[in-house]
Amino acid sequence: MATFVAHKVKKMSLRRNGPLLAAALTMSVMLVGVAGGSAAVAPPIKIVTYGDITGLAPFPEYEFQDGVVAAVDAFNASGGVQGRKIDLITCDTKFAAAAAASCVANAKSEGVVAAIPSVSLVDNVTTPLLEQQGIPILGSDPSSPQAEYSKTSACFLPGPYVDYPALVKFMAKAGSKSLSATLPSGVAGENVLEGATAIQAKAVGAKVHIWLQASPTTTDFAPIGEQAVEAGEDGFMGGVGGPALNALFSAVLSAKPGVKLGGPGYILQGGPSVDQALVSLGGKGTIISGYTAFPTDTNVPAVKLFDKEIAKVDPTDKFVEVSFMTWLDGYGATQILKSMTSGPINARTITAAMQHTKNLNMLGAVPNWSYSYNSLGLGCTSDSSEYEGILTSANGATPSNGNKPVYTLPSAVINYYKAHESTLAQ
Repeated sequence: MATFVAHKVKKMSLRRNGPLLAAALTMSVMLVGVAGGSAAVAPPIKIVTYGDITGLAPFPEYEFQDGVVAAVDAFNASGGVQGRKIDLITCDTKFAAAAAASCVANAKSEGVVAAIPSVSLVDNVTTPLLEQQGIPILGSDPSSPQAEYSKTSACFLPGPYVDYPALVKFMAKAGSKSLSATLPSGVAGENVLEGATAIQAKAVGAKVHIWLQASPTTTDFAPIGEQAVEAGEDGFMGGVGGPALNALFSAVLSAKPGVKLGGPGYILQGGPSVDQALVSLGGKGTIISGYTAFPTDTNVPAVKLFDKEIAKVDPTDKFVEVSFMTWLDGYGATQILKSMTSGPINARTITAAMQHTKNLNMLGAVPNWSYSYNSLGLGCTSDSSEYEGILTSANGATPSNGNKPVYTLPSAVINYYKAHESTLAQ
C-alpha cells in the first residue's frame, strides 16, 4: 500500500546489479591482491529489493526504492558488517505477477540471502516464493495476507490489517461513531479485514456501515461520495492513493461538508503538495493512523538522518513519505545485520538474528521495535504499535500523542485473524 506520487522520471537501471554482474563482482573481489601478496576479501552480502516502480502510476515511482537504496548506501559507507558490504539487487515488480515472480524466483541460486522490499501490491507472489527458498524478508510493509502472515518476515511498519482496526479507534476518539470506508486497493482477503475492523468498532461503540471499492484509476468518485454518507455517517476512512485521494475526499465532502476524514498514514501522506491539496479540500484535522513521524517532522532524529542520506540518492525525495517509509525498512534491516558481529552471514543466520533482535532503535519514527517468532509472523500483526497523527496544515501530519504508542491490536482481533489464517493465505 502506498501514496502514489508521480513527480519525476529518473534514468536508472531497473536491476542495477543483475546476477551475472553480481557473480563477476563477487569473484573479482575475492581475487583482489594486496601489497606483499594476495588475500581473499570477504564477498559482499547479496540482498534483493523489489517493488512496483512501474505499473501503478503514469510515471515510474523510483522513490519507492530510493529509501532502501539510501539506507544501504549509508550502511556500506560506514563499513558494513564484518568487513562485508551489501550488493543490492534492485528489481521492478511492475504491479504484475509475472514480473514479481521473475524478481525473486531464482534468488537463492543467485546467492541472495535476504530481501528488503520497497512498495509492492503483488507481495502475495514474492513472499511465498522467498519463503520457499528460506530467504528472510526484512522491513516489509505488507499489502496482502500472504505477506502479513509470513513466518519469515520482519515488519517494521504495520500494514492494513493493523491500520484499519486502529483507525476506527482513532475516529471514535475524535467523535465519529458512524463510519464508511473504502477498502485498500490491491489487498486480498478484504472480507477478513472488514471483520476485524468491525470487532474493534464494536469495542469502541462505533460501526462501519458500508465498505466501498475505489482505485487510483477511478475517474468519477461522485457516486462513491454519495454512498459514503447516505446512512448519515459522520466519518469516512479513505483507502486510495495518489491524486485520486483528492478526488475521493472532495466527493465525500461535497456530499456532506464537514464530515470527519481519516486514513492510514501510507495513504494520506505524500509530501507538501498532497498535504496542501487535502487542506484546501477541507481535510484539515484529518486523522492518520500508523506512524509517529513523517518527512516533515524534523524534530524526530530519524527524519534528520533520512534527510542526509536520501539527498545522496535523490534530494527531491526529501519530503516524499514513501521514501521515508522504505528508508526505515532499510535502516532497520541494516541494524539487524550489524548485530551479527561474528560467524557466517547467510539466510539461516540472518533469520536467527531476526528472532533474537529486540528493541530495535527506530530513532523515534516508530516505537523501538521488537517482535516474537509466532504464528502470525514477525511483528507484522501481533506486536505492532500504532501512532495517531492529525493533518493540521500543509506542512504534514502532527502526532497527537508524542512518542507514545496509543494502540495495539486487541486480543479479540488477533484471535479473529488467527482463526482465519488458513483462509487468508488462499
